[in-house]
Amino acid sequence: MASFEVLTELAEFEQVLYGAYYDKNKSIGNPRKGWVKIGLIVDLSQLISKPVQNKSRLLQESWKEYWQDINTNEEVVTQLVKEIDGIRKEIKDELVRLE
Repeated sequence: MASFEVLTELAEFEQVLYGAYYDKNKSIGNPRKGWVKIGLIVDLSQLISKPVQNKSRLLQESWKEYWQDINTNEEVVTQLVKEIDGIRKEIKDELVRLE
């Protein structure tokens, strides 16, 4: 269940990024929402696997460093999305191993 919840939270976090940069929507792209999503992702990742946990913490570190740039820097948004995709892949690989 934690895997599916993290996938949902990753999608919602990605929406925060897109809302901030592409839509310039301060409600959808609010960094406080991003902080909450990242916290939940990191917490839940501990219940999945060490690789997912490690990738989630790397995303959290990137977020800590670059969150203030999500409104203006497409490279930051692109990098964060790549990290999100890496976590998604790791979760999917983990689910396949469980079958």
